[in-house]
Amino acid sequence: MNKPMASTLRASLLTANWFGCQSLLRLLAFAALCWYAAETPELLTKSSLISILDSAALIGLVALGMAFITISGNLLSVALGATMGASSIAFMATTGLGVSLAVFAAIVTSIAISALQGWVIGYLRANAIVVSIAALSLLTGIVTQVTGGAGIFAAANADLSPLKMEFGPVNITVFVFLAAVCIAQVILSRTTFGYALYLVGSNPRASDATGIRTGAVMTGAYAIAGAFCG
Repeated sequence: MNKPMASTLRASLLTANWFGCQSLLRLLAFAALCWYAAETPELLTKSSLISILDSAALIGLVALGMAFITISGNLLSVALGATMGASSIAFMATTGLGVSLAVFAAIVTSIAISALQGWVIGYLRANAIVVSIAALSLLTGIVTQVTGGAGIFAAANADLSPLKMEFGPVNITVFVFLAAVCIAQVILSRTTFGYALYLVGSNPRASDATGIRTGAVMTGAYAIAGAFCG
């Protein structure tokens, strides 16, 4: 057997072993989940499942935002959680103006924070991990300074009932997540920005050579991530 054929065979075996390990891990995780569910009957109650679904929807929104950052060629952002915290404070601080304006303020705050990071990364070519760590530290310090370490609550006259709407047994948060998934899919697969984002993420230099505004695309990716996390 010649060397190229041996190398190809070795690579195929390694790939097969890797996928086999992945399948085994998935099977073990599923078995552990089934065992835990059997040992904890309360886990499968209606209220518990709805609560899990609501929590998963919030995590899913952050994951959607992170997907745009990852596709842009950056590994991740450690500041998205802090960004959500800052947008939550903006929401609580403006609930006295009405729930619609409060939601708008939260989303705008999140977009502004994330877009600024994208601008620094895209136009100044800063390291994405370093920028996100710096943003995390700054946001933590600013939030602590603003709140004094105390909790912030909605205004006494705030009507938050629209955010508690339910369609059947499911909270509106789940439907917001499903709508966000559809929007993300359309952006990535049906728009010029989506195609440009994939190209920027795979080869920034080639993107610059083709005339794509890499900085603008990077800023836009982070702004979209902020919108999903707001």
